[in-house]
Amino acid sequence: MFVFSSTTPQNVDAAGQADLLTYNTIGDLSQKRDLKQQSFGFAYDNLHRLVTSNVGTASFKTYYEDNPFGPIRKEEWSGSTLLKSAAYAYTADGQLKVKSVTSEGHALSLTNTFDLAGKVTGVTNGYGFTTAYHYDKVRVEKVQTNGSSANPGGDDSQYARYEYNPNGTLKTVTYPRLGDGTYAKADYVYDKINRLTSITNSKGGQTLSSYGYGYDANGNITSVTDAAGTTTYSYDPLNRLTQTSRPDGQIVTYTYDGRGNRKTSQGDSLILSEASYS
Repeated sequence: MFVFSSTTPQNVDAAGQADLLTYNTIGDLSQKRDLKQQSFGFAYDNLHRLVTSNVGTASFKTYYEDNPFGPIRKEEWSGSTLLKSAAYAYTADGQLKVKSVTSEGHALSLTNTFDLAGKVTGVTNGYGFTTAYHYDKVRVEKVQTNGSSANPGGDDSQYARYEYNPNGTLKTVTYPRLGDGTYAKADYVYDKINRLTSITNSKGGQTLSSYGYGYDANGNITSVTDAAGTTTYSYDPLNRLTQTSRPDGQIVTYTYDGRGNRKTSQGDSLILSEASYS
């Protein structure tokens, strides 16, 4: 195993400041001081899994015990006060079966069920409400939304239905049949490289809303068109947003500092907003 030197500078910014990373004798990161001069500490178990991290009075703890699949408990502390905890239980195959979260005196639990192929068939919350998933051979075909774990059969008022293109991209979502017998739908269209180019929402065949998307060669969104018109976006050579032009004619421009943080944003009807970073 390669062992790092005890302290290694990393991520030098334009001002010459750098992260300082300190490693233990077997190469695990034990301390870090970032560009904002914040200090972080890290501790590991015998399998080199991170079990404790801290910054200031905040600390995060992870417990594995002898479980090979993942953590059985995580905790977030502020000083000696426990802010949040999460407990995990797994199936014999290592899939997450139960997650229970407690935060600020409130508790939430989610229980997953699986089929023989390991696909999630249901997620039940602490109130007994189940979201059930039904599959074709490989993909979700129906999502049952009535809260019951019982199969609704052909009652399409109880589930949303998903259709796919031959390449696997989502084509249509048909929502549960409404009381007037109609259906709400969302239709998705893509370009040749599977980038989303339009979404159309409809009810009973009548269009409710639609959105169109344009892209540049780097995959950045350059335009979004809706009922209000088209909003365009411009980027610099580092793919950072530099200008937004809205349908009402408002133009907002953005600048960045040497570290890449957004420094200013300014529009025709906006007061100059300037951010600083320590």
